[in-house]
Order: sequence, then structure tokens, then C-alpha cells
Amino acid sequence: MKYITLRVLLACIAVSGLCQCTYSQKKFTIEPGEITLDKDAVLQVEQGTLAVPEDHADPKGNTIEINFVRLKSTSASPGKPIFYLAGGPGGSGISAIKTNQLNIFLQLRTYSDVIIFDQRGTGITKPVLTDAKPLALPLDRTLDDPASVKAYANYVSNLLQSAKEKGAHLENYNTLESAADIEDLRKALQADKIILWGHSYGSHLALAYIKSFGDRVEKAILEGVNGLHQRFRFPSEVNLIFNEIDKRIGAEPKLREKIPSFPRLVTDELNKLEKHPVTAAINADNKKVGVVIGRMDAEAFIIKNIGNISFIRELPMIFYQMSQGNYFRAAELTYALKTMPAGTPMTWFMHYASGVSAERLVKIEKDIPNGILRNAINYPYTFKEVKELIQAPDLGEKFRKQLPSDVPTLFVSADLDGRTSVADALEVKKNFSNSVFVLFKNTSHDFLSPQLASTFLYFLKGELRRDTTFTTPNFDLYPLNSFQVIARLYAAVLAGGKEKYREEITNIMQNDYLSNSTVLPVAYQLLRAKKADEALHILKINTEVFPAENWQVYHAFGDAYLLQGNKQLAKENYEKALALNPLSYSLIKLMQLNK
Repeated sequence: MKYITLRVLLACIAVSGLCQCTYSQKKFTIEPGEITLDKDAVLQVEQGTLAVPEDHADPKGNTIEINFVRLKSTSASPGKPIFYLAGGPGGSGISAIKTNQLNIFLQLRTYSDVIIFDQRGTGITKPVLTDAKPLALPLDRTLDDPASVKAYANYVSNLLQSAKEKGAHLENYNTLESAADIEDLRKALQADKIILWGHSYGSHLALAYIKSFGDRVEKAILEGVNGLHQRFRFPSEVNLIFNEIDKRIGAEPKLREKIPSFPRLVTDELNKLEKHPVTAAINADNKKVGVVIGRMDAEAFIIKNIGNISFIRELPMIFYQMSQGNYFRAAELTYALKTMPAGTPMTWFMHYASGVSAERLVKIEKDIPNGILRNAINYPYTFKEVKELIQAPDLGEKFRKQLPSDVPTLFVSADLDGRTSVADALEVKKNFSNSVFVLFKNTSHDFLSPQLASTFLYFLKGELRRDTTFTTPNFDLYPLNSFQVIARLYAAVLAGGKEKYREEITNIMQNDYLSNSTVLPVAYQLLRAKKADEALHILKINTEVFPAENWQVYHAFGDAYLLQGNKQLAKENYEKALALNPLSYSLIKLMQLNK
């Protein structure tokens, strides 16, 4: 019933004259501020806070302090403010300013103000519920071992206890309440309408806001779409990503020779781990550590990273190395999985509250045998011991039902996105009569495409009227023996300089697949050793071997020239990198140089 009464309640408060009184009691602040992006790089912003009801059905009860940042538009005639809704659930919107999202924020501010905020339970909202303590799951047990499951449940239990001690009523940390927070912020900023930009879970939140407050939405951008009924996904969906990777392997004869079928390779290696978990040693915290890897460990580290395009590119290498008995990289990923911070209890409460219908759950269960990763696509929500701790009130089928909408909406998907699917986006799109769909090829859930920001701007300006596909250039896979190749090339430089390097790279390419993804790390090894001249020499050779323009190469040139002390050439190369990829970190380097 809460979904039905939320908007009615707000309307009743406004009609009765209580709205002004209620909101006048809420603390709303906004003032000039700055965010330090990196050394010598500072962004001038407006920073603010807004106190919102923890439970919007009880406006006189406890409050939550929402923190937000406003990037004022550079346009003389700005459009409606753009509200950025971060993913997760649990991601900090404000922290995204320090990532490559900054480049998009700065481009969008040419159209209108950009509002970036931390949702309830994330980032620096008060009470602060985020926790940086590591999971600390046992490294000598597989992830599905009872000891590991117990440790995971204990970690979550401690998060819940900490939140309770801070006065948080976690049953109110759900998508409907967050949607009402957006509405409160819209009112506080005195915006008659807003533009929503939701990424991943942020698209889920955007859909909930549109459903409750659609007449306040000018336009919406949904990127990596997760519908109101799609929090739990079908296991076989991840198979599509393996098939896409396999197509790219097939385009490289030297890779295909060693990997006849990538889905089959993954299946075989997972089956081996299920029968016989392995232990591999890595260096962590300045000591050698043994890490046990079982089937579920491998499934989970794939799911946790499959939204990252760099991980997609190295995945064939990881499993080929495993097939050769080398589990070093798999052990690194498993170690990271078991020691990473789990974040905020908001993550679990938001997810379980949005929930899943009984009918969809039955279909998911039936689909598990079809998934190469079984049900790992829904990790970590598959731990029943954790779900029993959460006890989040289900928002129900009325919440999950997507209503028709005429809000102009841009749907954005990526063909290598293992976190959200093209099919899910197109299913939701059917409910939007005034919508357009854009597919980005050769990228994943991180959407590292040079055309992304311009696509958003075309849409906002009304210039994008039909479905479109963009292909991100210079996609390559990691060589199957990347670590060995890097070591050989680095040793060649140290032994004989650029000529020995040229000879070695020629020899390698005669027999094996090689890509920029491997040779660039050699340049950065040299830069870390303060060998700028040598790095510049091999980067110039790399441009001969791989002539296609690549923003990462130009960025590396910039780093090398900067180390050399040549700021002008560093600036020129960072500018070239930024022109090729507006999402590159070259922007922050240029901000430092232009200070």
C-alpha cells in the first residue's frame, strides 16, 4: 500500500497547507565549494545539504541529510537541471566526480545545471552507513564453504548493527523513499521540472521516480537499464557475453587456434574447480599469501568485474592461463573479492525491497542449469543466510509493474555489458511511447565510449530521433601469455634498448597474438622506473606496430613527456587523447597543467 499512498500523502500535505511548514523545518543549505580531484586539480562547485524524512509517510519523524553538488551550467540559456542517479545500489554520486564520469558532467553542464548527490545510505549522507572494513572472508576456503558463508553473514550482521546504533531504520532504505528524496531535492532547488540520468541501479531509481512523479520529468537518460521488476536476473543472460567475446576471439586466428570455443573453455575450467579447488600464491600486503579458488570463487569474480571493459579484454587470458595450470591472476581476483569492503547495508535493503515476483523467481530457478555461471549473476544476493538477516519489506507487485509513460527517454545499452542486458532495456522501452535506443558496441557497463557524452547532448537538444549504434574503436583482447610477454619486452629494453625491443616485438608477433593492451604496460614499467627516454622510444615503436590512433597511447606519451619535463608536448598529447576519448583521465592531467 505504501506505493499507492506516497504521492497521495505528499499531495494531501500540500493541499492542507502543511507543506510549507514541513519544508521550512527542513535544513537546506547551498554554498560555494571546491572538490580536489587530484594534486593541483580542483573543481569549483556549489555544495549543499537537504534534510529529508527517513519515512516520507511520517514527515515529522527522523530525518536523513542528503549531500549534493551542483555544477552550474555554462550555457546562457540553460535547460532543466540534470539529476545524476548513481548505480549500485550503494554507489556514491559525489565520488563519481573524481572518476572519468567528470568528463561527462562537464560536457552536460554546457546544456544545464548538473546535480550530483549521494542517495540515502551512500557516500557522506547522514547517518553515514558506508563501511570501509574489508570482508575478510577466509582465504583458505572456497566461497561456498560454510565458514565463508558464515563470515559473510557475520560481516553483514555487523553492518546492520552499526546502522541501528546510528539510529537508522533500514526498512525505510528502499527505492520509493529514494524517489521521494529526489522530489524533495527538486522542490528545494525550485525546479519545476528535471532531467533524470540514471546509470544501472540509478536507472531503476529513475523509473520509480517517473512512475510516481512523471509530470515533473522533462526528459530521462537510462544507461545500463535495470527495470522495476529486473533486480533479479536470468542466469543464462551472461552466456551472451561469453558468446560476444568468442566472436572477437574468432576474428584473431592466433587466438582461435588456442581457444576453439571460449564458452567451452570457461565451462571446462569451472567444472574442474568444482571437483578440485586449487590453491595459488600471490603477493599481498608485502607477503606471500595462499588463496583457495573453487568454482563459486571464479564465478563470483567474473560477475563482480564483468561490467569493466578492461576485465572483459583480459578474461580469455585468465581462463587460458588456468587451463595451462597458471592460477595467479585468478588468485589475485579471488583475493580482491574476499577482502573488498562490502559497502553499505543500503545495498541489500534496496535490492531485496525492490524484490522479485514469485513467477519470475520460478523462471530464474529453471534457468540456472542453462547458465555457464549457474546463478552467479545474482551474487551476492544468493546467500540465504544474508537474506534472512535483512528482512526488507517487499515493495510488491504494484511497485514492480512499469506503467506506460510519454516522458522522452533515451535508453542506452552496451553489447559487452554483463551487469545489465540489451534485452532488459528493450523490454522496459516498450512502455515508453516517446523513446530512442542507442547501442554501444565494444564496451561494457562502464560505457567507456568516446561518443557517450555527445549522444546525451544530441538527445537533450532533440537532435537524436531514431535508434542508433556506435562502435567503440581500437578494441583488443589481452594476449594469452600477457605477463610473460611484458617480462620479455621489458627485459629486452633493459638489455639492448630500443633496437632490441623492436627485434623482440617482431619475434613475438611472428608466432603469437599481440596487442597494445600488452605493450603499453611495458612503457609504464619504464616510467615507474623514471626511464622517460626509454619509454618514449618504445611508444614510438608501438605506433609503428599498431598505427591506429589510440587515446591510451597518446596519454602514455603525455605521461612520458611530463616525466621528462616537457610540459608543452605533454599537454599536446593529453589533448589528443581527450579528443579521441572524452572520458579519458587526460582531462585531469590537463587541468593540472593549465593551473
